[in-house]
Amino acid sequence: MKLKEIHRTATIAWSPTSTPFIATGTVAGALDESFSNESQLEIWQPDFMNKDEIYLGADVDSKPIGFVTDTSRFNRIAWGQVHKDRLHGVIAAGMEDGELALWDPAKIIAHADPSESLILRNTIHTGPVRGLDFNPIQTNLLSSGAVSGEVSYTPSYYIHATPFDDASTHKQVYIWDLNDPSKPYSPTPGNRSSKLDEITSVAWNQQVQYVLAGASSSGFSVVWDLRGKREVVALAYGGGAGTLGGTVGSGMAIGGRRGMSAIAWHPDNVSGSYLVGLCLLIV
Repeated sequence: MKLKEIHRTATIAWSPTSTPFIATGTVAGALDESFSNESQLEIWQPDFMNKDEIYLGADVDSKPIGFVTDTSRFNRIAWGQVHKDRLHGVIAAGMEDGELALWDPAKIIAHADPSESLILRNTIHTGPVRGLDFNPIQTNLLSSGAVSGEVSYTPSYYIHATPFDDASTHKQVYIWDLNDPSKPYSPTPGNRSSKLDEITSVAWNQQVQYVLAGASSSGFSVVWDLRGKREVVALAYGGGAGTLGGTVGSGMAIGGRRGMSAIAWHPDNVSGSYLVGLCLLIV
């Protein structure tokens, strides 16, 4: 049974609060029915008690309760990190141009100036950001992954950026820390996983706050122990043998290994045996 339908070509995220807000960001790489090039982050409040209101965004009577316009389109958005200073949390966005942006949804809903709604914008990654996830336990942590195989994790309420140039991996990771902006972090400082190519998804373990997983277009999924600063295991999709080396037009990595498009942990079991990846299929 269809409850609601939002007329947007978008990536979405639910609000972590009890209020049923939904955020939509104009998705990268697609055109909507109006062929518009505009990019917007919109917040909706569907009324699930109103059975007559099914379609949102189709006319002027079913508009979002707030929005901001952006110059870049969205690959992924995540909504989390509710605390006393941000009762509606923080919306994080992975953009097509490699930027990671943080917005205050309370300011968007209040129709504040767009510059007030934007908490932070920076080019953490050198390629499009396609993986984002808030830590469900240590909720101030946000992980992000991009097409260059970079993964970083960032305390989301920090808004001071300090760069760290890791020459051994030729990448930069950032952590925002208002108290001490001098200590950058990555899952494995000084070491970049040889199994990963384009990061397509990241996911924090639901029970162990220092365990993070990432999926890649290479066909591998990697699990990191952030406390031990090490790569625990690399899991390969068994649908095809082959060697690592990038992707080809069919959606396969070179050598025949299919890429992974999404990753998720079992909500109760902490074992890596219950890490689920979805194969990327191109029809």
